[in-house]
Amino acid sequence: MRILAILILSAMFLLNSCDSSTEPEILSDSTKIMELVLTDQFYDDYTGYPLDRYTSDSIVKVYFIGVYEEVDSNYHFPNPPVDPERTLLNQFSDIGIEVKPASQAIFADYNEYYDRTTNERGIFFFAGPIRWLSEIEAEVEAGYKFGGLSSHCLTYTVRMNDLAEWIIFSRRERWGS
Repeated sequence: MRILAILILSAMFLLNSCDSSTEPEILSDSTKIMELVLTDQFYDDYTGYPLDRYTSDSIVKVYFIGVYEEVDSNYHFPNPPVDPERTLLNQFSDIGIEVKPASQAIFADYNEYYDRTTNERGIFFFAGPIRWLSEIEAEVEAGYKFGGLSSHCLTYTVRMNDLAEWIIFSRRERWGS
């Protein structure tokens, strides 16, 4: 009887540990993809304002991050951004500039972004939504709004490589000013 109980428990453990799902790990992969494209925006040379320029001349003291949940056919975002999950914000804790959720930003003077509590100048970065093309490929919009007519948006195609890491496969400019 004891052997039968051990066999049944072993079989239950094996069945529960096997994952037959073919869906990507949405939460984990989504966070990794958002981190990838936002990091690319932070260090982006084509904007003319890469991270090291901001931090070296002290124009900007904070980055705000927002996530858009939908995009229309003209690549505009019909609804305001939502705050990212804390796990995504934590990925940027060591980049050398404070990173806060979009809800902490005020859009004020001359269409610029400021910290709601400290009144320090910031840049609004955004990403989303993710459109899954397959288990190993997705598209996502990401960009920034510096203020006024200074903004930029790209569509990224990301793919999972052979090491199960997400990489940027291509970038397409959507709009910029």
